[in-house]
Amino acid sequence: MGQLKKWSDKNSKFVKIEDGQTIEAVFEGYKIITSHFDSDREVIRYLLKIDDTVKPWETGASTVAVFFDTVQPGEKVRITRHGTGKNTTFECQTIKG
Repeated sequence: MGQLKKWSDKNSKFVKIEDGQTIEAVFEGYKIITSHFDSDREVIRYLLKIDDTVKPWETGASTVAVFFDTVQPGEKVRITRHGTGKNTTFECQTIKG
């Protein structure tokens, strides 16, 4: 990752996960909100702590919601993005220890 990408990630108000990228974070909670892109649709705003900073990550992916339904605040998670746009899937798992 280049210096400018690192700067962008650090200064962004939101968690961004690129295709093929994996992040590790501490799950802090969630809130159901109206999508910014489609006011007739709801998405979930997950609060993730990365490097001592809590940032929101928003997705309407039902598989992600099912995963986080079993995760307690304070647990560590690993999220990997596969694909882009409407062809995106997320691989989510808890990190023990």
